[in-house]
Formats: sequence, C-alpha cells, structure tokens
Amino acid sequence: MYQALASKKTLTSLTLKFPSKRIPRPTTLIPPIPSLKSIYLYNIDPLCYPDDISLLFAGAPSLEDMKLEWNPRIRREREPSISLAQYYGRAASANLCLPIKRVSYKNMYTRNDPNLSIIIDVCKVESVTLFNCMNPGDPSTVFYDDTWRGGSNGLPKLKGLKKLRLDVVPDDMPPVIAEMSGLEEFYLVSRNPTTSGQSPGSSSASPTANTNSATSARPGEAGSGSTPTTPSTPYHGSSVAIASDFLAAISSHHGNTLKILLLSDEWRFSKDVLINLVKSCPNMEQLGVAVEGPQFETVRALLQHRPSIWAFRILEAFGPRLQMREKMQEAGESTCIMRLEIVAREFAKEEYNNLRYFALVDIPFEIAGTLEASSGDAPFPKRVIKMLTWDEAKKRAEIFGLDSMDL
Repeated sequence: MYQALASKKTLTSLTLKFPSKRIPRPTTLIPPIPSLKSIYLYNIDPLCYPDDISLLFAGAPSLEDMKLEWNPRIRREREPSISLAQYYGRAASANLCLPIKRVSYKNMYTRNDPNLSIIIDVCKVESVTLFNCMNPGDPSTVFYDDTWRGGSNGLPKLKGLKKLRLDVVPDDMPPVIAEMSGLEEFYLVSRNPTTSGQSPGSSSASPTANTNSATSARPGEAGSGSTPTTPSTPYHGSSVAIASDFLAAISSHHGNTLKILLLSDEWRFSKDVLINLVKSCPNMEQLGVAVEGPQFETVRALLQHRPSIWAFRILEAFGPRLQMREKMQEAGESTCIMRLEIVAREFAKEEYNNLRYFALVDIPFEIAGTLEASSGDAPFPKRVIKMLTWDEAKKRAEIFGLDSMDL
C-alpha cells in the first residue's frame, strides 16, 4: 500500500491512522514521498506496532504542514515509550531542514528533542498548535513536560510565528510571549467542553482534517479517542497574576499585529483592562473574553473604541459550566422569545453597527440589518438577529471554529 502511495508523484497530502490493538506484526518502513506537503498522523501508539515514519520525514523536502496526534492513553498512563529521535533521526542525519509552516502536536508525552530544531526551518514556521502536551499542575509528568517549558520550547526563536493555539499557559509563558513579536492569532482553548454536542471547546472522537489527495484512513473514522484531562479542570494558569502578565505581554508586544484573540473562560477582566487591550490592538477583528461586571456595557465600550471588531464572544466559567442554550430551551418558548427580543433591541444601538457575529457563552447570533418595531404608539429600532447552531457559527469566524481540541 505504501509503495502505491509513494508512486503517486502528485501526492501532496497524507493522513494515516495507526493501529490501536497490540497485535504483533512486522513493522513497515514507510517510503519517502517527495511531493508531500501535508501530513496528519494520528492514534500513534508505540505499543501497537506503528510503522516506521522516519524515512517518510527524511524524504519529504517540501513538507509544510505536520500534525502528530498520539493515542490519549500515552499521557493518561504516563507511557514513556515515545522518542522523537525515532521520527526525525534520519532527517537530522541527512542535514535536512524541512520548510514546515504549520506544526501541531497532541497528546505528546516525551522529552524535548534537539533534532526538532535542526530539521525544521524555524524562520518559516507560521503556526504552532500544542494540545495536551504539558500539564504544569501534574507532578507525575514534570520531568518530561518541563523540557518543553519556557525558553526550552523554542517559541522565542519562531520569528515568523503568526498563529498560536494552546490549551495551557504555564507560569513562565508570559515572558516567552514577550520575547516574540508579530502574532496575528492567539487561541487559548479549554480542554473541557462547555456543553455537549455542538459546543465550543469540544473534542471530537476522530480527526476532522481535510486532505486533497489519497489517504489510508478517512479522518472521520472513530478510534483516535478523546483527549484526557488531568486534572479534571482545565489548566490556564495558576493565578490571576498570570492572566494579567499574559495580557500585558500580548498587548505590549503583539498589539500592532494581533487580529484574533481568544482567552480563557476562567480569566475575567474588567472593562478598563479590556479597553486598554483593544486600544493597543488597532487591527483587532475577533475577540473572545470573560467579562467582569455588566457584560453588554463592557461590549459597547470595547466596540466604541475598536469598531473593526466584527465577531465577539462573552465567555463564562463560574460554577458548573453554563449551558445557556439548554437553559433557554428549558425556560419555554415565550421566555426564549422575550430574551431574544431584549438582545435584538440591545444590538440596535449604534456601537454594534459593524458587529456581524456575537456569542453569549454557547449561544451564537448572526446580526443583520435594523428595522423599526413598535410597542403601542412608541416605535423603537431593533436588529434582525438569527440564532445559529454551533456548527454554523464555526464556519463564520475563527473564534468559534478554532475553539476546539481538533488539530
């Protein structure tokens, strides 16, 4: 099968699902595919006899997009069987420097390997995604995870980095962010879904990556498993001070380039702090934050100072994680209509003129034109709004679509 794939000289994208059963079988050396530009390897588990991918990396000089997703069992059971040298050793020995633009790791539990910085041209990396690859709150993984923290993770060297997606913010992350410049998109994704089904932060049972050529397994197949969460709540930083330092680093060193910002639903910021944030980000287009105090009053103030924002999310995480959509449905149709009417009147204010999409926790809205309504003899304006499903919202704006644990 692999020989057939390698013979396709126009093959540019490849998705491989590795076995999940520990059945002894010969290990196959996957041949090089020189035309390959995108690769997605998932359900990797060294104890389940995965095929050797080292020659594949060493024979892909045009590779631009690399996604590696290990079986969640590895981190859950603290399985120290992964060695990145097995993957990158051949490329490093051949002095091959891959022109990778997008790097994504998920469920990784291994030490940082110096070969990683050797085989990847760090000046060309534009996007980095790290999901469930470190957990500063778990002492049982510290000897592995600490090798990726701070300056040792190489992030400050990525001078061309434009997009960063993380699910944790270690204590030493703010200084690392301060060493960088030029970020355009930052996403801090929650490990735990806020709701079931169509929810922000959900982690599907299988990859959803698209490929433009032949694959050995459909990304829609089940089997990769969901990402385990240890501890049971998301780790986005151990104190309010981390949130403040992180926000200061983002606004001070990336304000001129930042377009999309999604922060933790556990970090609640006051109106004044958020106003200073949007003032320092002249190109801000999408924003998702947890608001302290009157929410719509804060949103109006932010949009007044930064009218370029066309997608906005208000995040919540206090108490049991809110499920606003279900609560509205439980309240009955009349109550739901009344609340939608209140939202429609709120959005008719001029501060919302440029806003196209808005989400309150897990309820996204699409905002259209303004019309005149009346109550008795008193006319009043209200905005035409449409409540979207989360799947619909994911196609409209990145602060919805990229708020998930999917690579």
